[in-house]
Amino acid sequence: MACILQAKWGGSVKELFILLLLFTAMAEDIRLRRISNETVLVGFVTGILYLVAQSGLSGLFLRSARLAVVLLGAFLIYQCSVFGAGDLKLISVMSLYFDWGVYFEWLGYSMLFSGVVALFCLVAGERKVPLGAAFFGGMIITLILR
Repeated sequence: MACILQAKWGGSVKELFILLLLFTAMAEDIRLRRISNETVLVGFVTGILYLVAQSGLSGLFLRSARLAVVLLGAFLIYQCSVFGAGDLKLISVMSLYFDWGVYFEWLGYSMLFSGVVALFCLVAGERKVPLGAAFFGGMIITLILR
C-alpha cells in the first residue's frame, strides 16, 4: 500500500503524514486560534514510532536529544510571549522527522510564510496570526524546492 501511495503521489509516506499533520494544525489554528495538544501528541507518538522503525533505539536517542534542545529553545521563546505553546510544541515535534538541515530549512520558510499570513491578518483586521498556516505553507515550499 505504501509503495502504491508513494508511486502515485511522488513523495514519501512520511512527507504525506507530515502534510496531513500540519494541515490539521493549520485548520485548528485558523478555526480555534490554537493548536490542540491532541494534534501535537499524534505527531509526537508517530515521530517516535517512525524513528524506532527507521533507525532503532540509537536513532531514537539522538533525535530525542535534539527534541530536548529544541524544547528548551522553545520554552525560552514562550517566556517572551512571541509564540503560543501549541505552535512551539509543534515546532519541537517536527524536529523528530528531519535532520537539522531540512528542519531549519522548513523553519525558515515557515517564518517567511508567516509574514504573508500576517499581512492577510492585518488586512482582515485580525490581531492573532495563525502560525499553523505558516508551518503548512513552509512545508509545501520545502517539499517543492527539495
